[in-house]
Amino acid sequence: MANIVDKALEKVPGIEKPQTIIDNALQRVNAGSKKIPLRKDLPLADKKRKNEFTQIKLFSEAVNDYIEKYISQFPTISMLSPFSQELIDTMIGIDKLKVSLAQVRSITKRINSFKRDTKTFGTFLGRASSVINKAKPHLSFLHQARRTLRKLPLLKTLPTVCLFGFPNVGKTTLLAALTGAKAEIAAYEFTTKYLNLGTMTYDGYKVLQCIDTPGTLARPDKMNQIEKIAYTALNKAADVIVFIYDPTRDDEEQQRLLTIAKATKKPLLIYISKTDIAKKPTTIEGITDKEKLKEAIINEIKKAPPITNL
Repeated sequence: MANIVDKALEKVPGIEKPQTIIDNALQRVNAGSKKIPLRKDLPLADKKRKNEFTQIKLFSEAVNDYIEKYISQFPTISMLSPFSQELIDTMIGIDKLKVSLAQVRSITKRINSFKRDTKTFGTFLGRASSVINKAKPHLSFLHQARRTLRKLPLLKTLPTVCLFGFPNVGKTTLLAALTGAKAEIAAYEFTTKYLNLGTMTYDGYKVLQCIDTPGTLARPDKMNQIEKIAYTALNKAADVIVFIYDPTRDDEEQQRLLTIAKATKKPLLIYISKTDIAKKPTTIEGITDKEKLKEAIINEIKKAPPITNL
C-alpha cells in the first residue's frame, strides 16, 4: 500500500510580497502608537524618544510575528514521506526550498540586530525595509513553491496502480475508463504535467487508487521535470504498474521503457491501446479489453504485498 503525498502539503501557507509585509507592519505601528499614553509631565524630547522607541518595537514585533507564524506553519520537510520528499525535490528542489526558508527566517534576526541601536523610526524603517526587500527572491520562490505543491493530488493510503508509458499513448483516457476521473486530454505529448488521480471500487466496498503519470521517454539519464515525476510515482507510490503500449509508435523505444518498468520488480500488466487505429500487428502480448484489464488489476492488487518502506 503506497504512502501519501502528505496532507500537510495542502496547508502550505501563503507568503506576502515585501511591500505588503512592510505595509502590514506599519498598520500595526499606526494602530498601536495611538493606544500608548504618554505622561503629560515628560519633556518633549523624552516624549519623542519614547514614541520613536514604541514605533520601532511595534514594527519589529509585527514582522517577527508574521515570519514566525509562516515558518511554524510550513511543513517540516524531513517529516514528510519519502514519496513527498522526492516529489518536492523533483518539482522544486529541497535544497533551494531550505535556503529560501532560512533566508526568510533570518529577516527577524537581521532586524533585531539593529533595532536597539537605531534612534529614530525613520532610520529604522529604512534599514528594516531594505532587509525585507533583499529577501524578495526568496519570498517569490516560496510563493511559487506553494502554487506548485498545491497542484499535487492528495494520494490516500490505498492500494495504488500506476499507469506508465510514453507521452500520448492513452494513459489519461484509460484512467477515465477505469475510474471515471476527468483530466486534460489532447493530441500532443506531455499533456499530463503532474499526477492525475482516480479511484476504483472492487469487491463491493474496497477501493484502490489509480495514478495517471506524465508521459516519459526511455531516457532515465536525460529526464525533464515532467518525466521525473512519473519515475517518482513509479518507484515510490505504485503497488501495481500498468504499462500502456501504443502499437502506432516505435516498438524498440517502448521495449526499452518497458524494461525500465520491469526493473522495479513490481507486479506489471501490459495494456495495448489504440488497437482500432494500429496498422501493424503488435510485437508484444498484452490486454486489449478495458474490463479484462480491470479484473487483472484487482487480482494483482489482492496478491501484491503492501509497500511498507515508504
